[in-house]
Amino acid sequence: MALLTIFLRSLLFIAYLSIGMVTFMRLEGDNQLSEQKKKEHMQEKLMKNMTTQFNMSKEEFSQFVSIAVQAHANPSVEWDPFNTFEFTLQTVTTIGYGTITPKTDGGRLLCIFYALFGIPVAALLLQALGKSHHALVSATIKAVESKCTSGKEVVYQEEKCVLGTLISFIFMICIGAWIYTNEEGTYLEGTYAWFITFTTIGYGDIVPGGHSKNPGYIWVRLIVIMLGLTVTASVLTAISSCLEKRDVKALTCSGCPAGCLVKLGCPAGRCYGHSVGSPGTYRSDPVFELDNSGRIQEDEEKNA
Repeated sequence: MALLTIFLRSLLFIAYLSIGMVTFMRLEGDNQLSEQKKKEHMQEKLMKNMTTQFNMSKEEFSQFVSIAVQAHANPSVEWDPFNTFEFTLQTVTTIGYGTITPKTDGGRLLCIFYALFGIPVAALLLQALGKSHHALVSATIKAVESKCTSGKEVVYQEEKCVLGTLISFIFMICIGAWIYTNEEGTYLEGTYAWFITFTTIGYGDIVPGGHSKNPGYIWVRLIVIMLGLTVTASVLTAISSCLEKRDVKALTCSGCPAGCLVKLGCPAGRCYGHSVGSPGTYRSDPVFELDNSGRIQEDEEKNA
C-alpha cells in the first residue's frame, strides 16, 4: 500500500512538472525568442556603425564590446553591516536571492558551515512561530463560532484553520505588494516578489527593497519577511494538522461503542471491534487506542 502511494504520488508529481514545463515554455519561450531577435538586430546595427565609423574589424569590435560590458557591469553589493545581516538572513531562511554572495574561498567555506547550523535554528524558530500563529487562528475561529452558535461544538475546525491561515498568507502578500508599489514598482511585481520570498523560492529577479535607498523601508522589509515566513509556517502547520486528523478519522472504527478506537486489526479480531466469527459481537481483548498526541498504544501496556 505504501509503495503504491509513493508510485501514484510520483506520477502526479512528474505530471505536474510536465504541465508546468509545457505551460512556461509556451508563455516565456516566444518572448525569449522575440527579445533575442531584438538584441541581435541591435548588435548588428551597432557593429555596422562602429566598424564603419572607426574602421574596426569584427574581432576588434567584439573585443571592445567585451571590455565595455565588464567595465560597466553592476558593482558588487557592499559588505556593510546591513547587507551582511541580510545575507545571513537569506542564508538561514533558504531564501537565497543571490544579490550578495561570498567570492573568497574562506567566505564560501564559512557559508557552508554557517548554513549547516543556521538553517535548523531558523527552522525551529519558524516552526514555533508558525504553531503559535496557528493556535491563535484556531482559538479565534473557535471563539467566534461558539459565540455565533450559542456554544455548540465547532465542526471542521482543522479545515477552517487551513482557510484562516491561507487568508493570513494572502493578507501578508497584499501588504507587502502595497509597500512595494510605494517604493519600487507595480502591484503585480510586488505580489510576485513577496510570494517568491515567503515561499523561500528566491529567484532574485525581483527583490523587494532591492532598489530602495530608504533605511526605514529596508528595515520594514526585513520585518515583513519574518512575518511572512511565520504565516507560511502556520499554513504548513494547519495543512499538516488537517491531514493528520483525516488519517485518524480513517482509522476510527465507526461501529465500536467507543468512537476513539482504531480500526486496525479488526479483520484479525485484535481490536475492540467486530469479532471475526461474529460481526455483531465486540471483543474485549487488548484495545489499541489513540492517546492525546495521536499515537497508537495498547491498553494493556498503558495500564501496566
